[in-house]
Amino acid sequence: MALRLSGSGHPTVTAPIVAFGFPGSVGPIDLIDQTPSFETGSVISKKAVGKGGRLSAYGVSAELSGGMSGGPSVDPRSGLVVGFNSFGRRDENDSFNFIRPVSLIKELLVGQG
Repeated sequence: MALRLSGSGHPTVTAPIVAFGFPGSVGPIDLIDQTPSFETGSVISKKAVGKGGRLSAYGVSAELSGGMSGGPSVDPRSGLVVGFNSFGRRDENDSFNFIRPVSLIKELLVGQG
C-alpha cells in the first residue's frame, strides 16, 4: 500500500504524528512477522539545520529509535505523510528526535514521472 504525501510539504508545529519504522533495539522480535513499530507524538518545534541553516528539521515528541530512520511520519487525522524519521540526539539525558519534511522527498521526485 502506497502512502500519499502531504500537499504542503511541511508539518505544522503542534500537529499530531505517528512515526513508523523498524527499531533496531527490537531486533529479531520484529523480524518474525515484519510488522513495523509505531510511536505517537506531536511536532514540537521547527529547527534550521545543515547547509548554513537552510534546511528544516522538526522536533517531535515521538520516541524514535535507531532503525526507524527513513520511515514515514504520518498525520493521523489526514493519513498523509508529513515527514520522514531522521535523527535523534543520544548524547544528552533527554531524547530529542527529529523528522525531515516531506518536501525533501518531493524534490527527489521532480522529473521522475
